[in-house]
Amino acid sequence: MSVRGRYTESCAYEDDPGVSMSMDTGPQAAQPRNSFRRTPATPTLADDGLKSIAGWLKPSVHLRGHKIANRLRARAFTLIELLVVIAIISILAAILFPVFARARESARRTVCLSNLRQHGQALTLYLQDYDERFPVANFSDSLYGFPPQLHRQAGTPVSLESVTEPYVRNHAVYWCPTMRAQGGRISAALTDYNYLCVHGWSVVPGFESFNNDLQGVCDHPLAAIGRTAEKPMVICDGLGEHVGETTASVFGAGKLGGQGICYVDGHVKLTPGTYADIVARYQLPIN
Repeated sequence: MSVRGRYTESCAYEDDPGVSMSMDTGPQAAQPRNSFRRTPATPTLADDGLKSIAGWLKPSVHLRGHKIANRLRARAFTLIELLVVIAIISILAAILFPVFARARESARRTVCLSNLRQHGQALTLYLQDYDERFPVANFSDSLYGFPPQLHRQAGTPVSLESVTEPYVRNHAVYWCPTMRAQGGRISAALTDYNYLCVHGWSVVPGFESFNNDLQGVCDHPLAAIGRTAEKPMVICDGLGEHVGETTASVFGAGKLGGQGICYVDGHVKLTPGTYADIVARYQLPIN
């Protein structure tokens, strides 16, 4: 409905959108009251406004779509950028992983030396209770029986653990964290520290030169050992694990290894050397 000084009702034919039918209802109409005549549709201000808004929105939407596309394109990685990032991460990993491994082994080595120090203190307490005489115990408690476990009590092998356990508060001191991490170690040995009794070694072919009376500390009085700062008392079972080698490579390939040792005087040291150097230290005369 629109007001132009007279009332006009209009409708458009479906086959001619530009032509409308109108009925004049004003008092000055010359035609009959209900007659229809064809008049062209007149654009209104509202139609012009909608067209102008549509014309303004179209380029605006187009520009906004370009901006969004550009933003998405700017946020995406190219293949070259992705490969560069992967290469940088790989280089950093190659640099940092060995550093982390060395730091971890350094911490484990510190724990091992601390365990050895506590073994030395436990044996010192044992000496005080048993007239300054070292205990009788086997070199190791290896389940492989190498060297043979000659010392037994009621049929049970006597180990370092069995004689020093009353003087140790924490059972974990019998386990070296580095050696425990070796594959198959847990099933092969109950503990990771050996006592310098060479009775068992003396009956092994190729080790007949071992003589506990001259070289070992087992069943000796403390006063009989003159080289207390040089004579090993308790040793870690690993020959090279603390320095990046394996016992097999030090024993069979002649690699330079290192062994944690607690000496008779109580001091502890990671002592470097080849297999021959380590064996020579075991065979060092007590005087």
